[in-house]
Amino acid sequence: AVDAASARRRFAFAARVARPDDAADMALRAPRLDLDPDLSQIAADAAFAAGRIEPACRVVQALAGRTEPYWLQARAACFALRGEGPAADLAADLAKSQGVADPWFFSAIASKTGAAPRGPATGQYGTGLAIAVSRALKLAPAREADAALSAPALAALARLSDLPPAARAGYADRAAALGALDSAEHARILDAALTQAEAEALAAAPPPPVPAALPAPTVPPAGAIVAPSFAPPPPPPRLGSPSLELRRTLRDAPDSATKAAALARVLGRDRTPAQRAATAWLYAADLAQAVGAPPDGEAALRLGEAALLAGDGRPAQFARETGAARGLAPAELAALVLLVVAAGGPAPASLFD
Repeated sequence: AVDAASARRRFAFAARVARPDDAADMALRAPRLDLDPDLSQIAADAAFAAGRIEPACRVVQALAGRTEPYWLQARAACFALRGEGPAADLAADLAKSQGVADPWFFSAIASKTGAAPRGPATGQYGTGLAIAVSRALKLAPAREADAALSAPALAALARLSDLPPAARAGYADRAAALGALDSAEHARILDAALTQAEAEALAAAPPPPVPAALPAPTVPPAGAIVAPSFAPPPPPPRLGSPSLELRRTLRDAPDSATKAAALARVLGRDRTPAQRAATAWLYAADLAQAVGAPPDGEAALRLGEAALLAGDGRPAQFARETGAARGLAPAELAALVLLVVAAGGPAPASLFD
C-alpha cells in the first residue's frame, strides 16, 4: 500500500512535470480527497493549472471549512472565475480579515469582479491558482519571471490566444519540450499563431504606391516578339519566430523535397540528441511526408536519425537505397547504416562502395 505522504509526493511531482490535464485527472481521481487537505490542495491546484475550473472549485467547496490562506483565496477565485462578483469580493474581504497578505491576488480579483478599475500589469504563474486567475485576466508574466516558468504555466500561456503570436509560439515550443503539450496540440497552437501573425503582418504592411499617372502605352513594331514581364512576388513577411517561419514553410512547401530540406536545417541547429528527439517528435507527421525525398549528404543523416527517433526508419532506408548518402564521411556513413539496421533494414557491404 502507498502511504499518504508518498501519494502526495507523487501527485505533486506529476503536477510539476506532467501534461496539466493528465496531472489533474490523476489527482482528482484520488479517493476521499476531502479527508486529506494537502492532497486536496494538490488536486485543486492541478485542475486550476489545466483550466478546469469546475472540478477545481468542487474540491474547494468540499473543504469550505478550511481557513488556511490557500483555501480562502481559492474560494474567492472560484466566485470570480464563475462570474459571481459580489460573492468574490466578500470572500476576498474575508481572506484579508483572516490575515492573508497577497496584494497581487486581491488586485487581480478586484479587477476581475469590476471592484477596481485597474488590476495588476502582469500575471503570476507560480501556482495553479495564480495561473487560472492570470489566464482569466489575459496577463502575461513579468519579463524577469519568464525563464523560470513551469511546464503547466508554459502550457497555459501557449493556450492564451491574446498573446503576441511569436510569444505564444515560443511558449508552445517550451511547453512541448517539457511534455506539457502533445504534438497535435502544439501544431494547432502554431497554426493559430501563424494565422494571427500573417493577418497582423498584412494589416501592418504599407499600401502599394499609387502612380501619379499611368505610363503611355507602347506599341511594339510589327512582327516583334514581346516577352511577358512579371514582377517578382514580394518576400513573405518576417514573423519574428523560427517556429512560425518553419510552420509556414512546411505548410506552403510545393513538394516533399522542400519539406525535407527545411526539416534538415532545423535539425542541424539542434545541438543535443535530446533536442533532436524533441524536434522529431513534434514534427513526426511532416517527417513522414518527407520520406521520399531526403536531401543529400549530412542532411540525409539528420533526417534519417530524426525519423527513427519519431518511430519511422524509412528515410534512412531510402537514403541507403538511392545513394543519397554519398559524400558522407565514413563515420557518418556508418551511423546511417546503424539507423537502417535499427529500423529493421539490412546493412549490406555495398553501402560502403
